[in-house]
Amino acid sequence: MGGFSARGQTRFIGPLPAKAPLQGLVSQGTLTRQSNSSSTSQPINTLTNIQMFPPGIFGGVVCNVNWNQLEAVQGTYDYSVIDNFLTLVRGYNSANPQFPLGVRLRIYTGVHAPAWALAFGSGPVTIYQKPVTNQFPLGTPVVVGNYWDETNYLAAYWAMQSALAARYDANEPLIRSVTISHTGSNTTDPFNESLDTPSIANLIAAGRTDALMQSALLGNSIGNYPWRDTQGEYSFATFNQLDSGTARQLASFTNQCINTWRSSLGFLGDVANHALKQTVTSPENRFYPTIAANGPPTSFQVGLGLYQPGPPIVDNLTPAIQLGVFNYSADSIEIHDIQGGDSFINYPLSLLQSLAAVFTQTPPP
Repeated sequence: MGGFSARGQTRFIGPLPAKAPLQGLVSQGTLTRQSNSSSTSQPINTLTNIQMFPPGIFGGVVCNVNWNQLEAVQGTYDYSVIDNFLTLVRGYNSANPQFPLGVRLRIYTGVHAPAWALAFGSGPVTIYQKPVTNQFPLGTPVVVGNYWDETNYLAAYWAMQSALAARYDANEPLIRSVTISHTGSNTTDPFNESLDTPSIANLIAAGRTDALMQSALLGNSIGNYPWRDTQGEYSFATFNQLDSGTARQLASFTNQCINTWRSSLGFLGDVANHALKQTVTSPENRFYPTIAANGPPTSFQVGLGLYQPGPPIVDNLTPAIQLGVFNYSADSIEIHDIQGGDSFINYPLSLLQSLAAVFTQTPPP
């Protein structure tokens, strides 16, 4: 058995992978507001914004890649976006050996699935994504695949992940975390589905059932995770039952998934959530206790709008980071880098320095 320590906690949960988890603040990567809703919008993988600040603020950065960019033709992979970004990170680390960056690899699925994957099963499904606008009163219409289909769609997803693992798992020390995005539709978050009535009706008509979705979220992810030296970052949220035509929350299933993910994968199973705020409210309060009970490795992504430069200045970001680290043993926390929006480039240096320091502080009594 292997063990590890995190801020005074020691837990023995299984063999240790070869790579240490990401530590500290992590840049989410430069995304646009259209990244989740446009199949042609490609992520911008750069270190430009990190390099605006002194080394030592960030411990990691996300490499964002669209599935349709990586595998436009089934079984043929274009690794150039990943390899080019890794070259940038190596250059940064060479120049800053005391403050190296680790990388989280995140593959965007959903609207960014390749056309051949969208055609599986009953074919493309139209759902609606927030925000609601005058032009799109239901939300922006987008097309996704049968993301609950284990036989075709998810089999293709895990074949892609297996190819990535074969290339980077044992051979690339920079990649220390991989996001689980197999059933992602609105974002890369597996549990995040469109819950408006027209979207639910379209999903049901296409064959999505609660039973199929639960199988995809639980057994499918655990049984197919191909990385053996690199942690899998699985962002958990409240499961929504849709079979009745309206969303009904079932937090007990989320708690089951968290416990099974950790017990099955041990240290490889990073328990994550992408909605960290300064206080724990509904629906997160229905599964955050399970995150705390399982202990590290854990990671988070902060919610939007926690810091407003003012005047007056509103800083809900500091208590959110403190909550994640002190109460939920977070090894790393992603902060946003969204073009034209809630980006850390708008934060004062003193704030970023204080946030980075939280990860080295002793939790208050």
